[in-house]
Amino acid sequence: MRTGSISYASLDGVYVVKFNGQIRVPLCTNLNDFGDDLLSDPALVGVAIDLTDVRSIDSTALGLLVKIAIGVGDLGLEKPLIISTDSNVNRTLEMTGFHQIFHILEEMPSSLADANEMLNDLPHSENPSVDLCEQVLEAHRILMNLNEKNKEIFTPVVQALENERSRFRKPQ
Repeated sequence: MRTGSISYASLDGVYVVKFNGQIRVPLCTNLNDFGDDLLSDPALVGVAIDLTDVRSIDSTALGLLVKIAIGVGDLGLEKPLIISTDSNVNRTLEMTGFHQIFHILEEMPSSLADANEMLNDLPHSENPSVDLCEQVLEAHRILMNLNEKNKEIFTPVVQALENERSRFRKPQ
Protein backbone atom coordinates (compact mmCIF):
# COMPACT_ATOMS: atom_id res chain seq x y z
CA MET A 1 0.00 0.00 0.00
CA ARG A 2 1.40 3.36 -1.01
CA THR A 3 0.86 5.87 1.77
CA GLY A 4 2.89 8.81 0.52
CA SER A 5 4.57 10.31 -2.48
CA ILE A 6 7.26 12.79 -3.38
CA SER A 7 7.27 14.93 -6.52
CA TYR A 8 9.39 17.80 -7.75
CA ALA A 9 9.67 20.67 -10.19
CA SER A 10 12.51 22.94 -11.17
CA LEU A 11 11.80 26.63 -11.71
CA ASP A 12 14.83 28.47 -13.06
CA GLY A 13 17.20 26.39 -10.92
CA VAL A 14 15.05 26.38 -7.79
CA TYR A 15 13.95 22.85 -6.99
CA VAL A 16 10.55 22.53 -5.33
CA VAL A 17 10.15 19.12 -3.71
CA LYS A 18 6.58 18.30 -2.63
CA PHE A 19 5.81 15.61 -0.08
CA ASN A 20 2.31 14.12 0.23
CA GLY A 21 0.75 11.83 2.82
CA GLN A 22 2.86 9.64 5.06
CA ILE A 23 6.56 9.82 4.26
CA ARG A 24 8.30 6.66 5.41
CA VAL A 25 11.43 4.60 4.79
CA PRO A 26 10.30 2.97 1.51
CA LEU A 27 10.34 6.39 -0.21
CA CYS A 28 13.77 7.26 1.16
CA THR A 29 15.89 5.40 -1.41
CA ASN A 30 14.33 7.52 -4.13
CA LEU A 31 14.70 10.66 -2.00
CA ASN A 32 18.37 9.92 -1.28
CA ASP A 33 19.17 9.36 -4.96
CA PHE A 34 17.20 12.45 -5.98
CA GLY A 35 18.99 14.55 -3.35
CA ASP A 36 22.36 13.45 -4.72
CA ASP A 37 21.25 14.34 -8.28
CA LEU A 38 19.82 17.68 -7.16
CA LEU A 39 23.07 18.66 -5.41
CA SER A 40 25.12 17.79 -8.49
CA ASP A 41 22.96 19.91 -10.84
CA PRO A 42 25.10 22.88 -11.94
CA ALA A 43 21.91 24.91 -12.51
CA LEU A 44 20.84 24.58 -8.85
CA VAL A 45 20.25 27.95 -7.18
CA GLY A 46 17.85 27.00 -4.39
CA VAL A 47 15.61 24.39 -2.79
CA ALA A 48 12.10 24.60 -1.35
CA ILE A 49 10.56 21.62 0.46
CA ASP A 50 6.75 21.67 0.46
CA LEU A 51 5.37 19.72 3.43
CA THR A 52 1.89 21.30 3.35
CA ASP A 53 0.23 17.99 2.41
CA VAL A 54 2.23 15.75 4.76
CA ARG A 55 0.36 13.75 7.41
CA SER A 56 3.56 12.35 8.96
CA ILE A 57 7.25 12.16 8.17
CA ASP A 58 9.67 9.69 9.68
CA SER A 59 13.14 10.36 11.04
CA THR A 60 14.86 8.73 8.05
CA ALA A 61 13.26 11.26 5.69
CA LEU A 62 14.12 14.06 8.12
CA GLY A 63 17.75 12.94 8.09
CA LEU A 64 17.80 12.99 4.29
CA LEU A 65 16.36 16.51 4.29
CA VAL A 66 19.18 17.55 6.62
CA LYS A 67 21.64 15.94 4.18
CA ILE A 68 20.19 18.05 1.35
CA ALA A 69 20.33 21.23 3.46
CA ILE A 70 23.95 20.59 4.38
CA GLY A 71 24.78 19.97 0.72
CA VAL A 72 23.06 23.21 -0.30
CA GLY A 73 25.07 25.06 2.35
CA ASP A 74 28.29 23.44 1.16
CA LEU A 75 27.54 24.84 -2.30
CA GLY A 76 27.34 28.33 -0.80
CA LEU A 77 23.63 28.70 -1.53
CA GLU A 78 20.94 30.22 0.69
CA LYS A 79 19.38 27.93 3.31
CA PRO A 80 16.57 25.85 1.78
CA LEU A 81 12.95 26.69 2.52
CA ILE A 82 10.52 24.36 4.23
CA ILE A 83 6.87 25.20 3.85
CA SER A 84 4.70 23.48 6.46
CA THR A 85 1.25 24.19 7.88
CA ASP A 86 0.64 21.10 10.04
CA SER A 87 1.16 21.75 13.75
CA ASN A 88 2.49 18.23 14.42
CA VAL A 89 4.99 18.43 11.55
CA ASN A 90 6.01 21.94 12.64
CA ARG A 91 6.56 20.71 16.19
CA THR A 92 8.77 17.90 14.87
CA LEU A 93 10.77 20.37 12.78
CA GLU A 94 11.19 22.64 15.79
CA MET A 95 12.18 19.81 18.14
CA THR A 96 14.85 18.51 15.75
CA GLY A 97 16.39 21.93 15.17
CA PHE A 98 15.48 22.38 11.51
CA HIS A 99 15.43 26.17 11.99
CA GLN A 100 19.24 25.96 12.13
CA ILE A 101 19.54 24.86 8.50
CA PHE A 102 16.19 25.77 6.89
CA HIS A 103 14.01 28.85 6.57
CA ILE A 104 10.62 27.57 7.74
CA LEU A 105 7.49 29.22 6.32
CA GLU A 106 3.77 28.54 6.64
CA GLU A 107 2.88 29.34 3.02
CA MET A 108 4.47 28.93 -0.38
CA PRO A 109 6.17 32.10 -1.63
CA SER A 110 4.28 33.56 -4.58
CA SER A 111 7.40 33.22 -6.74
CA LEU A 112 7.09 29.42 -6.44
CA ALA A 113 3.30 29.16 -6.74
CA ASP A 114 3.50 27.79 -10.30
CA ALA A 115 5.51 24.76 -9.16
CA ASN A 116 2.41 22.65 -8.42
CA GLU A 117 1.46 22.82 -12.10
CA MET A 118 4.85 21.43 -13.13
CA LEU A 119 5.36 18.59 -10.62
CA ASN A 120 6.86 15.27 -11.73
CA ASP A 121 7.02 12.09 -9.68
CA LEU A 122 10.37 11.49 -8.07
CA PRO A 123 12.35 9.03 -10.20
CA HIS A 124 12.50 5.50 -8.80
CA SER A 125 15.88 4.29 -7.66
CA GLU A 126 17.78 2.52 -10.41
CA ASN A 127 19.89 0.70 -7.83
CA PRO A 128 18.02 -2.40 -6.63
CA SER A 129 20.99 -3.50 -4.54
CA VAL A 130 20.83 -0.44 -2.28
CA ASP A 131 21.35 -1.41 1.34
CA LEU A 132 18.30 0.14 2.96
CA CYS A 133 19.73 -0.49 6.42
CA GLU A 134 22.80 1.58 5.52
CA GLN A 135 20.65 4.41 4.20
CA VAL A 136 18.51 4.45 7.34
CA LEU A 137 21.65 4.40 9.49
CA GLU A 138 23.27 7.23 7.49
CA ALA A 139 20.13 9.38 7.71
CA HIS A 140 19.94 8.92 11.48
CA ARG A 141 23.63 9.72 11.93
CA ILE A 142 23.14 12.95 9.96
CA LEU A 143 20.08 13.87 12.01
CA MET A 144 21.88 12.95 15.24
CA ASN A 145 24.80 15.25 14.41
CA LEU A 146 22.64 18.31 13.70
CA ASN A 147 22.71 19.41 17.35
CA GLU A 148 23.24 18.23 20.93
CA LYS A 149 19.55 17.60 21.60
CA ASN A 150 19.34 15.32 18.56
CA LYS A 151 22.51 13.58 19.71
CA GLU A 152 20.76 12.68 22.98
CA ILE A 153 17.60 11.53 21.19
CA PHE A 154 19.10 9.64 18.25
CA THR A 155 22.28 8.09 19.69
CA PRO A 156 20.32 5.11 21.08
CA VAL A 157 18.54 4.72 17.73
CA VAL A 158 21.85 4.74 15.83
CA GLN A 159 23.34 2.26 18.29
CA ALA A 160 20.34 -0.06 17.92
CA LEU A 161 20.56 0.13 14.12
CA GLU A 162 24.30 -0.61 14.24
CA ASN A 163 23.64 -3.59 16.54
CA GLU A 164 20.95 -4.92 14.20
CA ARG A 165 23.24 -4.47 11.21
CA SER A 166 26.02 -6.37 12.97
CA ARG A 167 23.66 -9.13 14.04
CA PHE A 168 22.39 -9.70 10.50
CA ARG A 169 25.83 -9.52 8.92
CA LYS A 170 27.49 -12.10 11.12
CA PRO A 171 28.36 -15.34 9.34
CA GLN A 172 25.86 -18.09 10.14
